[in-house]
Amino acid sequence: MDRKVRIGAVINASVKPSRDFLLALEGAVFDRNGAGKALEVRFFLGSAATTPGHLAEFVATGVDVLVFCGLARGMVFRCLEAVPGHPPVVFCTYSAVSAEEFARFGRCAVVMSDNAALGRKAAEFFLRRGLRNFAFLGRNGHREDIAGVIRERAFRERLLEVAGGGIGYSSLMIGSFAGNEDYWETDREGTVRWLRSLPVPCGLFVNGDHLAFQAADNCRRAGIAVPEGVEILGMDHRDGFCERAIPAISSLDLSPEAIAERALDLALELAEDPAAGLDRRTVEVDTCALLERGSTSLGRGYGQVAVKAREFIRLNVARGITVADVVAAAGVSRRTLELRVKEATGKSVRDLIIDSRMERICRLLATTELPIGQVVEAAGCPASSSVHALFKKRYGVPMGQYRKAAGRRNG
Repeated sequence: MDRKVRIGAVINASVKPSRDFLLALEGAVFDRNGAGKALEVRFFLGSAATTPGHLAEFVATGVDVLVFCGLARGMVFRCLEAVPGHPPVVFCTYSAVSAEEFARFGRCAVVMSDNAALGRKAAEFFLRRGLRNFAFLGRNGHREDIAGVIRERAFRERLLEVAGGGIGYSSLMIGSFAGNEDYWETDREGTVRWLRSLPVPCGLFVNGDHLAFQAADNCRRAGIAVPEGVEILGMDHRDGFCERAIPAISSLDLSPEAIAERALDLALELAEDPAAGLDRRTVEVDTCALLERGSTSLGRGYGQVAVKAREFIRLNVARGITVADVVAAAGVSRRTLELRVKEATGKSVRDLIIDSRMERICRLLATTELPIGQVVEAAGCPASSSVHALFKKRYGVPMGQYRKAAGRRNG
């Protein structure tokens, strides 16, 4: 392709997956330009307040293909219908697109998550842990729960395929729109009763990280220990809900890089031959990362001590804690603590502290303008430590260079 292709990406800036997609798409364009492509990406940061007029103004700036991520499908339709002769569209979604909806998009292609593959991966994760009792928690009333139905079916079928009939299984879909359909409500007491009915230990797959956060809270209300009684695996990692739970919740997180790469492929195909029909073409992406945290990663039996240690480190690392502080918080001997943590994570307590410090340094370098000395101090590193050498060894670059690279990704 000789001419520059102008990609207009319309992103819902209010949700984390869309912001992650923005960075991933920009990175994919940067890489391909480095390989000799002539691409330009322009971003429109949409929200629930986006109007058809806003999109019309954006299209008028001159774009060859539109990429939508994170906006409600109904809003996308309204915006497109108000822009006659709009460019072809790539739509990123988590649930199937009907023939009628394809017609409303016009010339388009769709990138969506492989929901069946995600359900199977959740089943295989719990099966590897030796569990025999399983449950699924989802929601009614939202479009994403169309995807949840597929995930639940694949989850259940994979469990039965591998483990046969000798397992316990239960599922619950909660929530409904109120009478005027202006708000959505859940049945907390009913969920607590359902959780109490589950045989333990049990692996609970939850369709969504906010719902997984609520499930952990409902387990606490039901007097069920996490992860000793119920191990929780959420879906997606939006806005930090899973990290803020205690214990923090493990989740399957769709790869924004894989979605961005496939969306870019389809956008280029549409732009290269405007007369070609890519209508009703769907590409499913099943690449995801398993983010293990305290709700599953520390297992059962020895898990309580290891969970307590990891959560103490996560919440207190900025205070310059030592192994002795973790021992005191765990309430066991140092030998017992090291043994339990090693069994659960394969690492020493000191390794966990270092990992947490490195993660905090990376986050502060990427998101603040603090001087590097203050970043190191805010991560709880001793003044005389070899943190600079350790950082370079782990990430391949000094802290200053890491910050510059993060700035290019975020700029």
